[in-house]
Amino acid sequence: MNTHYLTADEVTTALGISKGTLYSYVSRGLIRSEEIGGKTRAKRYNGADVQKLQQRQAQRKNPIQSAATALFFGDPVLESAITLIHEGELYYRGHNALQLARECHFEQVAALLWDDTAVEAAMPLLPSPENRQTSPLLAPPIAATVRRLVAQGQIAEA
Repeated sequence: MNTHYLTADEVTTALGISKGTLYSYVSRGLIRSEEIGGKTRAKRYNGADVQKLQQRQAQRKNPIQSAATALFFGDPVLESAITLIHEGELYYRGHNALQLARECHFEQVAALLWDDTAVEAAMPLLPSPENRQTSPLLAPPIAATVRRLVAQGQIAEA
């Protein structure tokens, strides 16, 4: 992979920032850098990172354009750790939303959305619709969630 690099002067000009701000961006991981080598302490800066920052600057300057690019043929394209729309189907944290609605208790889905991995791991999904007549329904994970919230002092014990 052939990476494009820029000098500090090129970066500061492209972004309209000072060298101090550039060094701040590097320390925060927004722009990757590497030493050029030799006797100098000069560095070169990743061009793709600079381009991403330029795009962010442009979006801040024109929020209407930013909102327009947040949709692609009516589908949202904003990145999210919770939802994904892929090939016309909705997923919550990697689980098909329709399957969750059919096979899970409300509380289980809520725990999944809250990223409560302990509750999610402790409470398996409901049996398939074919087996629901013969299998007992699983207890909802709400009791485990309440115990955890009480232990953390987030709610009072009833």
